[in-house]
Amino acid sequence: MATLWKRLLSLLGLAEGDGKTNGRRTLERRLQTLPRLSDWVIDPMHSAIEFRVMHMGIVEIRGRFRRWEAKVRGTSPDFSDLAVEIEVDMDSIQTDVEARDAHLKSPDFFDVATYPKAFFKSTRIEWRPLRTFQLHGELTLKGVTHAITLQGELKSFVLKDLFGQPRVAFYVSAPIDRRAWGLTWQMELEGGEVVVDNIVHIEAHVELATPQAMAAMQQMLASMGASN
Repeated sequence: MATLWKRLLSLLGLAEGDGKTNGRRTLERRLQTLPRLSDWVIDPMHSAIEFRVMHMGIVEIRGRFRRWEAKVRGTSPDFSDLAVEIEVDMDSIQTDVEARDAHLKSPDFFDVATYPKAFFKSTRIEWRPLRTFQLHGELTLKGVTHAITLQGELKSFVLKDLFGQPRVAFYVSAPIDRRAWGLTWQMELEGGEVVVDNIVHIEAHVELATPQAMAAMQQMLASMGASN
């Protein structure tokens, strides 16, 4: 257990030699009560899967997926064996321009009618200094699967949220060449510039909470007459 909280303190940016203050002792005790990874759930109201790509080399277009599901796996509370599986509803793509969304759903790009889902499954995680890590896995788009590596960061950690439960936030991102997944549609301008860059940056902001916190949040929203 001592190794566990030392690792967590390190991930939180707290040096081991800071001294045994009362606050540090309290923090150590709280860290020892953290749930196993399999007991975390993703908070969809505070998480997002997005992408960005250059248009004609002059402006970056951003988009997101409104519907997706994720499962967190692992046994250790210190995230050392963090693993995730994500299923994305490709029909939920949104770039704030209806015509562009329709084009992205067409056979020119994602061909949503034929391939309604995209998948990511992690294979291993490698933790690095200063809260950073590499999440290796496989991305499936349009029925094609390739290995990718996401660069990640443990962004923040709260031992007690509004409902007295722990909560943690991660950010991951990776550039991919869309052509490897059969996304080859392209147009060129007279000067040789392309309309859509071949390199797409995918990124995810993910907040993990406990099932108890999510149930309490749903109850709070219901009492306010709101829903997720």
